[in-house]
Amino acid sequence: MDRGQETTVALEVPALFEERDYHFAVGSQMRSARVAPADPLLVVNSISMSSTGGVAEALPVSVQIQNMGSNVLEEELVLYQDKNALASKRVTLAPGERDTVVLKVSFASPGKYAVTAGSLSTSISINPIWIDANSNGSIDTDEKTFTEFEQALAAAKSGDIIMVNPGHFYVDVSALPIVVDKSNLTIRSAEGHDKTIIEAVDANEEAYEDHALFQIAADGVTLEGFTMRLGVYNVYVEKANDVLIRNNFFDTSRRYHIYMVNASNVTIAQNRSRVGRYNFLTTDGCSDCLIEGNYHFEDPCGYMLTNSHGNTIRGNHFDSLSWYGVTLRFANDNIIEDNYFERGRI
Repeated sequence: MDRGQETTVALEVPALFEERDYHFAVGSQMRSARVAPADPLLVVNSISMSSTGGVAEALPVSVQIQNMGSNVLEEELVLYQDKNALASKRVTLAPGERDTVVLKVSFASPGKYAVTAGSLSTSISINPIWIDANSNGSIDTDEKTFTEFEQALAAAKSGDIIMVNPGHFYVDVSALPIVVDKSNLTIRSAEGHDKTIIEAVDANEEAYEDHALFQIAADGVTLEGFTMRLGVYNVYVEKANDVLIRNNFFDTSRRYHIYMVNASNVTIAQNRSRVGRYNFLTTDGCSDCLIEGNYHFEDPCGYMLTNSHGNTIRGNHFDSLSWYGVTLRFANDNIIEDNYFERGRI
């Protein structure tokens, strides 16, 4: 800046609820300024709601708000979906006051929706499970939609694709296990395991397969793209062939992430796991299975194959396991190749 030139400098100060004097230095000289607080200002600090719901269901939305001004605020708090107002409530806040306001919204059609208050938003999937009749990965008007896996599986027929929109799905112990007993079904998340979480509630490890998260009891089933948590077994496969378990994240289990009994031609590929109670995979009497390209971090153990023959374990990454990577018991003609063991035991 040239000598003698004037300029204006803006100073940012904290939110004020009463007048205050601010002192600041300009070169070697001190200056003072009296700063008045702003007019009433409604600020949304957070917004939250369930990640899933049903058509026409009254869904509560919790909004935390604050008056950042100096005068009493009286204003309409409005929830929007796109530019459409969903719900509103008149709020009154003293200067600096915080409050949590609960409003209810509903949606007439299945799909994904963003709900906005102020500058913040959250999302919800309505009737998030559907039978994808034309295999296009989106909900069409003539397709059947559901809120629960049990409903979708009851309505599905052999060969159907069951798609699942993002959300956190809690499966009560009374609904365990989710039984897949129709052949050639595909159960797939629409947007991958990062956004689609299925969690067992209050599973008892002494209930074994009765409290598995998924129980696969039919041939040709595909399970793809989910985060699975806290089942005694997150996937239990019994007397089923040609099963594909792919691109899932197994995030904690009560016993094993996957337990298979008398199964054949099962492919377990491109999955990630952490923090199982015991092994990631335990098999008994299984043959001709492919376990390939999986990554396991901080599981106690990797794979235990018992009375299981002719299987291939290839290209898996075992990182920081507490105990063994692969154990064979009474198991013959198995191929174990190109696996990587890091910071743990083989």
